Amino acid sequence: MSTIAPAPAPAPARNPYATEANPQLQRHHWQNLGCLVASFRPEWPIDDILTKLFDARHKQTFPELAHIALAVAMNPQYKGPGAIYLMAAGVIEQ
Repeated sequence: MSTIAPAPAPAPARNPYATEANPQLQRHHWQNLGCLVASFRPEWPIDDILTKLFDARHKQTFPELAHIALAVAMNPQYKGPGAIYLMAAGVIEQ
């Protein structure tokens, strides 16, 4: 008589919004930060803001990235959200 082994439990789904430094992050954290940046720079497309934030998610911790994003948004020297990524990556200084 043969027995069939039970199927292994599926692996938990990986959270695409989490980072190694901040594993608790969820989608709403990124959306809220994007909205906060957009409140300072309503002329910047929200999709571009969110893309740059998400692209920079492994460059800094979330609190550091939030600080950088708001510093960029409040500085009229920066003309677009691309500066968020560049500053987070250390290409430009704050």
